Amino acid sequence: MSNAYYFETFKAKREQILERAETLTNDLQSLIELLDASIEAEEEHVGISDPSHTNYPATARNHRARRDSLMNLISGSQPALVLH
Repeated sequence: MSNAYYFETFKAKREQILERAETLTNDLQSLIELLDASIEAEEEHVGISDPSHTNYPATARNHRARRDSLMNLISGSQPALVLH
């Protein structure tokens, strides 16, 4: 087989990977929005929005940690997605 075939196969595979990465990033951003809404609802329910407060809800604290982790994951993967 010719080099052109391998190049086209590589190019198609690369496009699939980029599409999957974009879909994953969009899904993670949606999850971040859901976590933000959950944090806000929990803070409103308890009446405490300061994470350093001793009575800050554990659920909101856990959701904040998860959200921050997802945001770091997305920001760490962005340079790889820009290289197309």
